Amino acid sequence: MAETLMVQKPILVQEQLCPLDLEGSGLMGWWAEMTRLEKVAHHQEKEIKEKYLEIRLEKKIEEHLEAMLVQQIYLKTEFLVEIPRQGKNGKP
Repeated sequence: MAETLMVQKPILVQEQLCPLDLEGSGLMGWWAEMTRLEKVAHHQEKEIKEKYLEIRLEKKIEEHLEAMLVQQIYLKTEFLVEIPRQGKNGKP
């Protein structure tokens, strides 16, 4: 039923715009253009999803690298803080 409605609605719209022409300049041309635009939209949607996933991955990598840098700075700071606490001979 939904497919029938989808076919009937474009016919009504097309009849208002120009007479029914099955050679490509009327309904069939319009239908072909709608199909082409649908394919283009689907392709663009796919590209957008891929770009979104790429950006998410880049963000996760950046967060991971930032966490590693913070950990590295913390470890270096902790190590440097411990050095002055030792005596001249390396004994506490």
